[in-house]
Order: sequence, then C-alpha cells, then structure tokens
Amino acid sequence: MTDEQDGQEKRNEIPALGDSADSSEPRKDLPAGGETPTAPASGPFADPDKPIHFDPEKIDSVISDREEVRAKEREAAAGEVPPEPPVTVEQLPNILEALLFASGTEPLSVRKLAHLLPGIEGKTVRKALNKLAEEYSTSKRGIQLEEVAGGFQLFTNMEYYQYLKKLKRAPRPIRLSSASMQVLALVAWKQPVIKADVDTIRGTDCGQILRNLIELGLLEMSGRAEVIGKPYLYSTTRQFLEVFGMRSLDDLPKIEDLAVED
Repeated sequence: MTDEQDGQEKRNEIPALGDSADSSEPRKDLPAGGETPTAPASGPFADPDKPIHFDPEKIDSVISDREEVRAKEREAAAGEVPPEPPVTVEQLPNILEALLFASGTEPLSVRKLAHLLPGIEGKTVRKALNKLAEEYSTSKRGIQLEEVAGGFQLFTNMEYYQYLKKLKRAPRPIRLSSASMQVLALVAWKQPVIKADVDTIRGTDCGQILRNLIELGLLEMSGRAEVIGKPYLYSTTRQFLEVFGMRSLDDLPKIEDLAVED
C-alpha cells in the first residue's frame, strides 16, 4: 500500500461533523460528496475577482440627504426650547442686584443690563438702578451701588472698613506716592500725553513712575504721537475711574479749582 492510499483510508475513517464516532448511517441532510451546502453568491460581491465601482453622484446624494435630515432634527430640537419669559417690574430690582453682585469688579452698563433682560428697556433699567442705589444709601447697608466708569458696580460701605480690614483678603486701597499722584494727575488732565511732556512739566524723568502706574492698571499706552520718533501716548484707564469713583473724565475737578492762591 502506498502512502497516498494509506492517507485516503485514514481520511475516510474520520466521522462527519455532527455524527457520533460509531455512526454508520450516512447523513441525509448533506448532498452527495458530503459537502456543506452554501447559498449562491449574488450582488456586487458575487465575483471576488471583479473590481467594484461606486457612483460618486449617488454617494453625494446619500450624504446630502443625511445632512438635510440632521439639519431638520437640529431645527426641531431648537424649536422645542421654550422662549425666555419677560422680566416683570417686580422682579427687576432683585435680578439687577444678582447681576451686579455676580459681575464682581466689572461695572455693568445700562445697555448691557438691558440686553440681558428680555422685555426691559434701558430707561427702565436706569430708573430701577437709581432707586436701588437710593435704597442702599438711605438704609445704611453694608454695600453701596455706585455709577462708575460708564456702568454700575457694587462696593462695600466704607463706614464698615474697620471690620473689613480684619479679613485677610479685605480689599486694600491703592497707595500712591506724592510723585505718582502728580504724574497721574498730569496724564489725567492732559491725556493723551507723551512722556517728554510729563518730564518737562515735572522737571525730572518720570519713566519709572509711568511704568508703575501702568502695572497698577491706572494708566495705559493708548497709541503713538504723530511727531518725530512716534513716542507712546499715555492715557488713564477704566480702572482709574473705578478707583477714584468717577463716572467719566468729565467728573475730574477743574484745574482752576485746584490752583494754589498766591
């Protein structure tokens, strides 16, 4: 017996899948030859050797249709959001107080507050703010409402500063030297002004003082002068108004009022 014949006999001895080892009955669910039947291949993958080509226009159409469906779903979801109810006059003072408190050290303008309050006009907001400020003032509350730097801001009542300073994080007033105050005053009244003009008026180099005032947020470089060398122009900041409690630069006292009489 050859090796090929011996191997064929051993293969014939292996029982079919699902039959017991001692079964001698042929399986009736298999076709002749003992092979498992398979469904005939169909569709674009029927011939594995045949290349498959896709229609770009059909692909674009499918993608476009899906994007349109998603857009309609987003529009429907947005339409389900209920409109924000208008603010009533009764609610207005409490809402304004909450907004001002949340804004912290940033003054809020009447225009911005009105934008945040649906159905409320700017004149109504200002009227409510003035009334709120009056209530704070007359009731000697621990906080005060002031109009500074083009907006409204809540401040602690300085009558109670002796208690506030006991806190480790109590706000401390900015302390300026006499020279710094002079430079700050010169810039405030003559702004925008270049450093050379400040130096000439004071008779000394004020570069370091100007840098310090910029670091404190009281001054800023607001541009360049149209002169030889194009030096920087210096101006006061919004924080300058806040620190000194002014609504705008119009609140600055007149130089004539500060002049020393001979």
